[in-house]
Amino acid sequence: MLLTILPLILISLFFASCSLPASTASESFATNTPNVPFPIATNAQTVHEVVSGTQTAQAMQSGLQTQGLPTIPVGSTGLPTFPSLYTNTPGSMVLSTPTKTMVPFATSTPGRPVTYTIHEGEYCYCLARRFDVSPDTLVTANSACNNSVLQPGTNITIPQTGSWPGDRALKPHPTTYIVRNGDTIYIIACYFGDVDPNIIIAANGLQSPYTLTVGQSLQIP
Repeated sequence: MLLTILPLILISLFFASCSLPASTASESFATNTPNVPFPIATNAQTVHEVVSGTQTAQAMQSGLQTQGLPTIPVGSTGLPTFPSLYTNTPGSMVLSTPTKTMVPFATSTPGRPVTYTIHEGEYCYCLARRFDVSPDTLVTANSACNNSVLQPGTNITIPQTGSWPGDRALKPHPTTYIVRNGDTIYIIACYFGDVDPNIIIAANGLQSPYTLTVGQSLQIP
């Protein structure tokens, strides 16, 4: 009897074990992975890129300094910074205006020069008015002033003391002047008395040799 029952029990246990799964799969949980169309760098990757960029910038700076070239401006992060053509404002992007390069113009003779070279049409009393010098002192210091006409290219000494007696201006200005036959910038400056020819040149944007034409309009500051 036992020999008959024991095999039946073993057979039942065998089929029962085959119907049960060997292991139970672990439950899966849905993860909230954002649908981002581009890869997101991890903190470690970001740090690596910043360090690499800083080292590259430092190497570039060192190479430029070795060659005596201007270095690249560096921001607070250690990375190179470059000027932008755009200025961001709330709600808009505005193109910034490039810095203009100022073109130097002739300026008035500063103070009293120690010496002065005569130009065509200038004379000693004209220069005494222009530089606010006593005419008697100027004539005494320069024998060339005894001549009625000074030759262009003559160097004269300008006294550093004394002043012109009275009003130095011969004609009111600022004004507009119409060039006449035989005029030069220096003749026109003497015509107004206290006006420096370099100021007339600058005000009218004239270029050397400052050739004038009859009827030309000049602004006299």
